[in-house]
Amino acid sequence: MDEEEFAFITPRLSNNGLRKIKRYLDFLNGKEETRLIFNDLGLLNFLVKYSNLKPHMGRQLVYVPARCP
Repeated sequence: MDEEEFAFITPRLSNNGLRKIKRYLDFLNGKEETRLIFNDLGLLNFLVKYSNLKPHMGRQLVYVPARCP
């Protein structure tokens, strides 16, 4: 990631949170390309509508603790 590149990081979201985050995605998509680090797979379904957002999986989706089966 560039030093000056902006990244928007999302938490895990409830169903209500998924509805609310759409206005942020609309705003960010109106800007230049933005890195979006998402931590909820439900959000991934929305991202097909946003061509200026560059999605990256967040650590909560990639990291699996040793104690998990």
